[in-house]
Amino acid sequence: MTNSGKKIWPEVQKVHETKRYELILIGSEISKRIEDNDGMLDENIFKLKNLNFLEISRTKLATIPKQISFIENLTSFLCHSNELVELPAEIGLLKNLKNLDLSNNKIVRLPAEIGNLTELFTVNLSGNLLDSLFPLVKLSKLAVLDISRNNFKSLPDDLGSVQLEHLAELNASFNQLEELSQNLALLPSLKLFNLENNTLTNIPANLSQCVKLKDLLLKENKLKDNRLKKLVEQNKMKPIIEYLEKMYVEELKKKPQEKSKASKKKKIVDQANEYDLIKIYHCQDQQFISKEIMINESVNDVRPFILCVIFRSIDLETNGNLKKFLNLQTKLHDEECQKRTLATIATHDLQNVRDKLCYGAEDPTKIELVPLGRKNPIEASEYFFKLMDEAEAERKAKKRNQLSGIYKYLSLLEKQEKFAFLQDSETIISLPPLTNAEKTRMSQSTKDVLVEITSSVSLEICKKVMEKLIIGMFEVGIVSKLDLSQQFQDLNIENCEEQKLRQIILVQQVKIVDSKSCLKNVYPSRVDFNFKEVANLSTEIKVLRMYDEN
Repeated sequence: MTNSGKKIWPEVQKVHETKRYELILIGSEISKRIEDNDGMLDENIFKLKNLNFLEISRTKLATIPKQISFIENLTSFLCHSNELVELPAEIGLLKNLKNLDLSNNKIVRLPAEIGNLTELFTVNLSGNLLDSLFPLVKLSKLAVLDISRNNFKSLPDDLGSVQLEHLAELNASFNQLEELSQNLALLPSLKLFNLENNTLTNIPANLSQCVKLKDLLLKENKLKDNRLKKLVEQNKMKPIIEYLEKMYVEELKKKPQEKSKASKKKKIVDQANEYDLIKIYHCQDQQFISKEIMINESVNDVRPFILCVIFRSIDLETNGNLKKFLNLQTKLHDEECQKRTLATIATHDLQNVRDKLCYGAEDPTKIELVPLGRKNPIEASEYFFKLMDEAEAERKAKKRNQLSGIYKYLSLLEKQEKFAFLQDSETIISLPPLTNAEKTRMSQSTKDVLVEITSSVSLEICKKVMEKLIIGMFEVGIVSKLDLSQQFQDLNIENCEEQKLRQIILVQQVKIVDSKSCLKNVYPSRVDFNFKEVANLSTEIKVLRMYDEN
């Protein structure tokens, strides 16, 4: 390696000789070398073709040469706490770059070519002078974006894009933001959104429709809504999101509606002239592969009743639909299931469910699962007692006996020697009436849903809850995403003026067998789903069985 007659930096020489993949240049000594080299880095750095980690920080470096593109295997480039003003467009050629840290510099503008780095996972641009960004629509793998302590007056339009499907953390604090786009609600994975220390006066209520949003930080803004301001000051994350959701519902109610008696009458007539359709596919249908569940005798004295169905092509991708679906289950748990004492609903992403499903019961010290929202496996008994401790801590903190969330169902298992569970060929996916497993968690990308309803009371209760679930899905628009005109052709039906098809849910039967493979039930059977006997339906529900009932 050469340096035009100048001495090669020892760190660079060592990496070259040992064929290491990491180079770190930090501090005042590096800064002095840069000054002595006319503000430039050792040019031999850019000959280290195998380098995948490069950190240059806490120096007076003001320029990155275009030769940065030569380090083509670079996955992490940390160039923070320097004096950079700009970057070369050639940085956009680092196609393997995953982590980019340019924080605490003096950058005014970034090259648009950064938007071509489709592998980017984390980007830290905090502490600069930026008021705009590079295009974001290609960065589908981006999970963390920090643009805090800059000069943004508004967030980029493409930041609210469904293409940013993995963006979980967004820090835009300490800017000059005056308003937020409604499109931010389209971010499906957003968990943390930091907007502290800006000049925001209003917060879009539809942010509450970000299904994974847990932390919305809003301190030190100029909020006009006094109730929201008080919740922000109290640092109550869940009440903030719940309040925004309430505002969102109120906004929907205020949308322009026809108020004349004639229009109201027409709406009633329209509902009477529409119908919803359930298409039921056989458990052995050739188009769709169903599931079979073996029920073990061990569950007979614990929670003996179970039935399942599969919903096909369900639209959870539309903004807000997943939250509506989960809220519907919560409502049914509180009302129809009487706080899960009569029955429990569990929903699974079918693509993550493996065959050989078994429903049984076991000593909780012998059951291991990864519960919903957790990362590591844990014994069911340990999980139960851990939740009990958390519930007691919540009770003391809130100084009241009423518990929230999963804690309010712990009493249902207190005196049980065995816990019921549903497992596939790999692991346990459900521990009713307490939790599902993280493995089969529902998401906006879920298409096919395995619905499991269990009860310690009766199979009829399970059937009643399932029917209420389907009615609720039609009411809130959680239905199969289909081309209705194509359905008319396939079914050889007409969408006539007398009665129009409104929505369809595709349902597939699931078979339950005993430990000897003898049939116990197939649901829904030909006698199930008799919605003609259900009173007060706003729209008629028809059932079409896609198989020969004989």
